[in-house]
Amino acid sequence: METRVAIEDLWDFSDPARSEEAFRSEIEKAKVESWRAELTTQVARTYSLRRQFDEAHALLDEVAECLPRVDPVVEVRYLLE
Repeated sequence: METRVAIEDLWDFSDPARSEEAFRSEIEKAKVESWRAELTTQVARTYSLRRQFDEAHALLDEVAECLPRVDPVVEVRYLLE
């Protein structure tokens, strides 16, 4: 079973770039597709906070492809972003 860090613990809303690094680090370690996808939605959010909307949408497009296979929480996070 994969140990997961709470998403809230990875966020530093005052520094979205730092948060992106934290999320990407967790993505590299993640073995479960749902967890990688959920973390990717948060990377997309870091881009949105930095007004890099094209990059955010590109990541969300990647997540959209796996929605039929992943946990429902991923779809919720996807829709929020």
